[in-house]
Amino acid sequence: MMKKETFKFYCDECCKDSLFTRVKIDEEITVKDLTFINSHYYDKCEECGELFEPFEDYDMNYLSDYELYCKKKGMLSYKEIKNIRELYELSQRDFAKLLAVSHATLSRIEKGEIPSEQHDVLFKLSSDPYSFLNNIVKTRGSLLKSDVLEKLNLRLKILISASYEEHRKEFDEFSRKLNDKAYDLMIRLNKIEYTQSLQLNEKKSQDNDKEDDKLKWNQTSFLKKVGLFQ
Repeated sequence: MMKKETFKFYCDECCKDSLFTRVKIDEEITVKDLTFINSHYYDKCEECGELFEPFEDYDMNYLSDYELYCKKKGMLSYKEIKNIRELYELSQRDFAKLLAVSHATLSRIEKGEIPSEQHDVLFKLSSDPYSFLNNIVKTRGSLLKSDVLEKLNLRLKILISASYEEHRKEFDEFSRKLNDKAYDLMIRLNKIEYTQSLQLNEKKSQDNDKEDDKLKWNQTSFLKKVGLFQ
């Protein structure tokens, strides 16, 4: 939770309560193999000008850096990984058992540590309830207590059903749009066909008129020649 823009707090430099202001500074930082710009927040003492990490959360800036790093690398962030576990209503220890990672590793990742590429693949595999059930729970579920596994299976059935319903609605919407486009295309094709038919009929009519004119001219010319038409 962010503090108000201006507040009082004890300053270690001034050795007394001082007035602080929350400031935002864009800084270039390097995380592993990436260098990028990220916005950091600091609490600035108005008397000595010293900058402190946010008092209510000293980890705010580096966690923000790690989260942005994961986004740029296409990896799941610590927040997303924790949300996946909580979606299945599993403890860290049980989730770690299913994924074949240590409880300590999962705990560090959920606190902000950047996962390895192998762990990231596991978490992404777990993010889909159907995939989690068939690729992980069915093969490693026996490691859990029977009541935990039963609760998890029921939870996954509910999530999968909800997911399919969501997919069905999405498919129905896609089908509706596709039908609308097909109908619009059919109207356009009919219009093109009708226009071409009119143009063809008009051309035939013009060609017939020319033939009639030519015939009339020949007849008139012949009649003139034989003296039957003056």
